[in-house]
Amino acid sequence: MSEYDFNNCNPSEVVPVIHLHGTADYIVSYYNGVGGGAWGNEGMSEIIDLWTSMMGTTQEDETDLPNLEFIDLSSVEFLRFYGAPGGQEFHHYRVSGGGHDWFGVWGNQDIESTELLWDFFQSHCAGGFTALEEMTESEVQLVQWTGDGLRVIENCDVQAFDFQGRLVRDWANSIQGTMIPLTHLRSKLFIRAVTSNGVVQAIRL
Repeated sequence: MSEYDFNNCNPSEVVPVIHLHGTADYIVSYYNGVGGGAWGNEGMSEIIDLWTSMMGTTQEDETDLPNLEFIDLSSVEFLRFYGAPGGQEFHHYRVSGGGHDWFGVWGNQDIESTELLWDFFQSHCAGGFTALEEMTESEVQLVQWTGDGLRVIENCDVQAFDFQGRLVRDWANSIQGTMIPLTHLRSKLFIRAVTSNGVVQAIRL
């Protein structure tokens, strides 16, 4: 957090927070932030205290996660702060020996940052994405999963995003009946379809 935000944070609504941080991060130090100036010099203990105090959490659990990959020279502890009157939680993944990385892609391989963030926000927020296995007939369907790919049911733009949220493929002006084969969907985790009048369907592959 910037120094200004840390000293002046006074939200009208306190929301759940998830934070992943490596103890060997030399860009944003685990122990003293950026180290001074406007960028802030508070470490994780101060950040955790700030948010959990605002939430009013009353309970804390710490769990050592399985060390699945020894060659990355790091391990992960999961700290969960909960029991707040409003139900908010603070989830912290301390990556001991981890650097300034997107865990699961670079650096530590014991956790997948993208999956953790997805699961957290899906459980704590009203989401817009729906996993394929969770789809029901009552939901808007602009595209349909067939097992061999996606079939366009209604004229729309279809976009595919990778695990970092980057747009990697765009099938603009797809017409009803168009088939997007499975071979074009590999490594694309999120699909978003939008009609010309703004109706949206978003699914996770």
